[in-house]
Amino acid sequence: MKNFFDKMKDGAQEAARLAQQTVETTKLKTQIYGLEKDVDRLYLTIGRQVYRSFEQHGTPYDDQEFISVFQEIHKLLGEIDELERKIREIRNEKECACGKALPVDAKFCPNCGASFAPPRSVDADVIPVTPEASDSGSSQPVQESAQQESAQEQESQDQQVKESKDGIGE
Repeated sequence: MKNFFDKMKDGAQEAARLAQQTVETTKLKTQIYGLEKDVDRLYLTIGRQVYRSFEQHGTPYDDQEFISVFQEIHKLLGEIDELERKIREIRNEKECACGKALPVDAKFCPNCGASFAPPRSVDADVIPVTPEASDSGSSQPVQESAQQESAQEQESQDQQVKESKDGIGE
C-alpha cells in the first residue's frame, strides 16, 4: 500500500513540475508575442517613413532616418532570442543551427543531420589546480559546475544559431 501512495506522490510532484514548466513557458511566450508586435509596429514605421520620403524627395529613403528604428528592431529581436533560449532551457532542449529544437541529449539533428558533441562526463570536469591556485593554500582539484559548462555550451550553440540566422537575413 505504501508503494501505491509513493507512486501517487511522485505522480503529483511530476504533474506540479510540468504545470510550473507550462506556466513559465507561457509567460515567456506572452513576452515574445508582445516583443514581436513591437517589431511589427517598427516595420510599419519603416514603411511609412519610406513612403513619406518618396513622396517628399522622390527617393525611397534616407538611411539616417532609419538607423534608430533598425537599432530598436535589432534590440527587440535579441530580447526575443533570449526569451526563446530560456524556453529551451526550461524544456531541457537545445537548438540546432537549422533552427530545430531538440532534446539536450540529442546526438544528431533529424532535420538536417548535424551532429552534436557528446556531453562531457563528470570526471572530465575535474581540473587540476594550477600553481597560482595552490599558492592560496588549496591543494585539492577544483571542479567546475556541470550546469555552468552546459550553459556555456548552450550560449555557444545559441551564438552559432544567431550567426547563421544573421547570415540568412543578409
